[in-house]
This record gives sequence, structure tokens and C-alpha cells, in this order.
Amino acid sequence: MPPTRPRDPRRTTQLPPEGRNATLDALRGLAIMAVVLVHVMDMVRPSTSWLANLCYHSDRGVQIFFLVSAFTLFATMERRVRGERHPWRNFFVRRFFRIAPLYYLAIGAVLILHPPQSAGPVLLHATFLHAWNPPALSSVVPGGWAIANEAMFYLAFPLLFRGIRNLKEASALLLLTLAARFALNTLLIPVLGGADGYRYTGDDYLSRWFFSQLPVFALGLCLHFFWKGRRGAKDPVTGSLLLLGSALLAFSSLFLVTYKNFLPDSFLFGLSFTLLAAGLLMNPVRALVNPLIAGLGRLSYCIYICHFYVIEFAKKAVTPEVILRGDGLTFLWYAAVLTVSAGLAWVLYRTIEQPGIALGRAFIRRWEGRDQSRRTA
Repeated sequence: MPPTRPRDPRRTTQLPPEGRNATLDALRGLAIMAVVLVHVMDMVRPSTSWLANLCYHSDRGVQIFFLVSAFTLFATMERRVRGERHPWRNFFVRRFFRIAPLYYLAIGAVLILHPPQSAGPVLLHATFLHAWNPPALSSVVPGGWAIANEAMFYLAFPLLFRGIRNLKEASALLLLTLAARFALNTLLIPVLGGADGYRYTGDDYLSRWFFSQLPVFALGLCLHFFWKGRRGAKDPVTGSLLLLGSALLAFSSLFLVTYKNFLPDSFLFGLSFTLLAAGLLMNPVRALVNPLIAGLGRLSYCIYICHFYVIEFAKKAVTPEVILRGDGLTFLWYAAVLTVSAGLAWVLYRTIEQPGIALGRAFIRRWEGRDQSRRTA
């Protein structure tokens, strides 16, 4: 009997070959559904206060994207460091061709529809550095702050991947990022609070910049090591309890208690979404993990980029000067915007996003093949 091979301490999380599964796609789908809802409020708003509060806080769906991104990147990278000669070069190639083609198309659309007064913000967006400049944060591509934070996490990812090896270390990172967020924001609020001309200033900018969102990425690493420790085992009972805990935490944050003096909203909702993700991984209930929501998740990046323009054109065509009100009207417009955005996103997915990803893979295959040829020569 051959000797047993020692278990790799970085054995990958249970994911399919390309790092996709229905639960993760469903989480992305829930995220984009929430993000579209908050932006629909630019043209129509609920009349009841509790529903308006829910819609207002649905912008926290962005934290689901950050959480899932950290979880997925760690899981897929564990496999690729063992199977590729240059995994880190390939990592950055994959990431660039994943986000850049569609983002550059969005920049082009802005240059046509709303030409900026200077080239500086455009250059910052083109290099994904606009998260570090308050006036440029969302001055070019709407919602571009989230893409910038994602790109900054890509830059930090190699260091985190090499340094964080278990749940204990991921938890320590989480505490460190919370402390760094508090310290940096305390120092910067006096500097940014009175800056004229900033679109996002003071609390607004500091709630969106990278160090405010880094604890949510750290939660994604905690989720990864938690799920890895379970080796992908399903557990409907524990999963249901986690889903209940997620709902209770989100409800209390929305309607019962204000924790802002102690913990930031982004972290509290990020923690709720971590429980949600863990619960769905263990118990993928059909109401939330289904082909429709997972399909929206696969289109989520394209929907995120294009839904701002759908809302802009709808507002100009229907309600250029007035914000409509009504609960039913809000959901009718929400359904219309989400449907149109998903249709447009499908076109962008097939013509921009997928070809961009394929181009990145082609470069990787070519370089990996060339390196292999040099080794055997």
C-alpha cells in the first residue's frame, strides 16, 4: 500500500474548478438586488417610513460583494498556487481583465454623456486609484468607489494570502482592521470635514474609502477559514440558526438599536451578511439560492455598472424634476429598472465581460506554455 500523502495545510475550500457555486452567485444576486433598490430612490421613494429605511440601507449590499470576493479569492488562490508556475502574475492578469474592460467602457460613456472639467479624475479612475482622492471618488463612474476598493484589495491580497493561514489569524486581522479604521478616520475627519468642492466629504468619504471597508474583506477571510474547517459539510440545522442570527442582527441594526457610536454600519451589516453567507453555504434554502437570483449574481458586475445609466435615462424621461412617492410605485419602478438593467447587462456580459475574461486567460495560457517550453528546452 503506497504511503499516504500528507494533507496540504492550505487545502482548498470546496468550490468547483472555476470557483463558482450557486450559493456564491446567489449572494452576489442578493447584493445587486439591494444596490439597485437604493439607487431607484433617486426617482421614486416609499411613503411608509419603515420601508424607506429598509430601502435607504440597501446600499449595504456592496458589503456582500466585498465579503464574497475575499472568500472566493482565497479559495481559488489556494488551488492556483499549487498548479501554476506564476500564480501571482496570473492573479493580477485575471483581475485586470475581469474588471477593466467594462469599467473602461463606463468611463467612455461618462466622457460622452457628462464630460468632466479636468482629466485628473479620469486618470485616477483609469488606474483605479480614485478611492484615495475624495473629489474623484465617484466623480466619473457612478458607484466607482466600490470598484476602487476592490482593486485596492487585489493589491493587498498577496500579502494577506501569505500571512493569514487560519481562522485565528483572520480574526486577529479583523480586529486590527477595525482599530485601524477607527484611528485613521478619527485623524482624517478634521482634515476632510470642511473641504469645499468635495462630493464625498467627512463621514461620507470616510465611510467609503478602503480602510473603512477593509474589515468587511477581513470578514470574508474569516468566512473562508470557517468554511474550510468544515470541509464544505452541509448542516441544515446550524445553517438555519445562522440565517436567523443574520436576520435578527440586520433587523436590530435597521429598526431597533443604533450602534454607530461603537461599531460602523458597514461592519455590522458585513457581520450580518457573513452569517447569511455561512448559513446559505450550510443550508442553501431555495427561496434565496435559486436559478433566478444566481443568474442575477452572474450578471451582477454588469448590472452594477449599467443600472445607474438606466435610472438616469428613466428619470429624465419620466420624472425629470419630481421624485415620485408610494410603496407600490417604488416596487414597480424597482422591478422595471432591475429587469431592463439585467437585459442590458446580459448583452454586456456576452460582449464585454466574458471576452475580457477569455482574453486574460489566453494571455495566461500563452505565458504558462512559453514558460513550460523553456523548462523542457
